[in-house]
Order: sequence, then structure tokens, then C-alpha cells
Amino acid sequence: MPRIVTLLLTVLIALAPLTGCTSESEEVIALPEYNLLDHTNSTVEKEDYLGAPYVIIFSAQWCGTPCHNNMHNLNASVPGIEVVVVSTEYDYAPQGVSMLEWIDIVNEFDDDGDDIGQTLEYTFTRVIEGDDFAEQMDVFAPGTVIFVNSVGEEIQRHEGSFGPAGDEDTLALIQEYWNQTD
Repeated sequence: MPRIVTLLLTVLIALAPLTGCTSESEEVIALPEYNLLDHTNSTVEKEDYLGAPYVIIFSAQWCGTPCHNNMHNLNASVPGIEVVVVSTEYDYAPQGVSMLEWIDIVNEFDDDGDDIGQTLEYTFTRVIEGDDFAEQMDVFAPGTVIFVNSVGEEIQRHEGSFGPAGDEDTLALIQEYWNQTD
């Protein structure tokens, strides 16, 4: 019996360095080709962003604080990056809010109280009926943020609010996600 235990321990010790070698690595998901419309009805395509990492925020004109908060936290954490905001609505003005009004509302969101006054230099778009990019990406609710590397692959996905506006932990989480796109 002691001989079997010794043999078993020897085998286990010999195989210990291999632990983890057989586990599956995270699958990288290539974004599908997409065509979106901006506020001037110009087409925005995946190819427009290849060559540098960027972020896609799925939102909607009617999505208030959670979506606006995510946009401003993203800008505070990693300013100056390329961001495509995608309305999950086909209509140019769902619930009477046009895309231009939406952009103004989002930019004014952080102007209460401390008036930090961020102007988001993001590309605001909407999905095209029949070419539903949100559905292709398995996004069924506003507030989904996708971090994309320079070759158009999804590196990180966050659903819902990042956290409180300007919170240090929230900004650090966003920075961590962004750093994974390199």
C-alpha cells in the first residue's frame, strides 16, 4: 500500500506544473460587419474604426441616468478615446427626442451642481431596421458597453451601470477594461 501512495504522489507532483494547461482560453469574439446611421443619416461602419481600439455603448434616446452616467464616467476615466454610441431604436426620434436633442441631453447631464461640463466627442448613431447590429451582438437592453480592440474583436463587455458618477472605483474599473484592448 505505501508503494502505491508513493507512486501516486510522484505522478501528482510530476503533473503539477501542467495544471491549467488544458483549460480553455477565453474566446475572442469578432464583431460582425455593421452599418449604423449618425445624426446626419450618414453611414457609420465597422471599417471606420479598424486600426485603433474603441468602445461601443448601446443606449437609447429614452435611457436616462444609467446610460448618461456610463458615458460621462467613460469620458472621465479614459478621455479622448473613440466611442460609438448606438441607439437601439430604429426611429430618428423615438418618443419625440431627435438624435440632436439626445446629444444635447447627454452633454448637459453632468452640468448639474458642480458643472464639470464635459462635452462628449462621441459618434452618436442608431441601428438600421433590418440590419440590427444590437441583436447581432446579443444586446437586448441599453446600458451595454463593449470594449473593442484594434482588429474589431470584443475584448470586454459590461452590462448596466459602471457605478456612481466620478467614483474612484468606477473609474478604475473602466480604466482596467480599456487597458485590456491593447
